[in-house]
Amino acid sequence: MDIKSTITRLETLIEHLQLSQNKFAAKLGTSSAMMSQVLKKDKNVGVDFFFKLLNAYPNLSSEWLFRGIGSMFLDEQANPIIAQVTQEAVQIPVRIDLKISINGKQVAL
Repeated sequence: MDIKSTITRLETLIEHLQLSQNKFAAKLGTSSAMMSQVLKKDKNVGVDFFFKLLNAYPNLSSEWLFRGIGSMFLDEQANPIIAQVTQEAVQIPVRIDLKISINGKQVAL
């Protein structure tokens, strides 16, 4: 794990979420000063910071964050067919043949 690459992906996450550093820090329960130091790579980032991050964003892929592998969010890694179905309206043609019996005669509807 390269910490500089991880911090770069952290910056990408903040941009993607369209949050300021202050709002992002508040969501994590950390100070904006600490967040600034982390992003400037002036401060060693401890495990606690990443636990806060992954708890605040449980859908964030740790594999993407730490190794740059896969999608940023876990739901983007779902089966592509399922993802397509959830994003598009699906129309399934259905044919129903109904037959009823009236006074002993079958009638098709």
